[in-house]
Amino acid sequence: AVVSTQSTGIDRKIEELVQKYITKPNSIILAVSPGNVDIANSDSLRIARKVDPDGSRTLAVVTKCDLMEKGKESHEVLEGSKVGMKLGLIGVINRNNDMLREGIPIEQVMEMEET
Repeated sequence: AVVSTQSTGIDRKIEELVQKYITKPNSIILAVSPGNVDIANSDSLRIARKVDPDGSRTLAVVTKCDLMEKGKESHEVLEGSKVGMKLGLIGVINRNNDMLREGIPIEQVMEMEET
């Protein structure tokens, strides 16, 4: 049996808290989604689109870009054409566990990102 330390209804409580802030017209929405799942099914983008359908207040952040499948769709996501947020999209790559164990410095990882 799986033992959970999260209270019942935590998902609903979190979404209510998020809604409290993103419904304000002067709020900038930071929609963070992992790159290793289909961006079309992103909960954060789905929630943002409910209150900002044209994407004028939403900045998308895609994490784990290094885990994205290579190909046309990943380029479309990272170029912003698939997401269509007017404030843009930022891709993030962090050092993975193997890189940390091997002691690869962040500067080297940044060089790898550029290639």
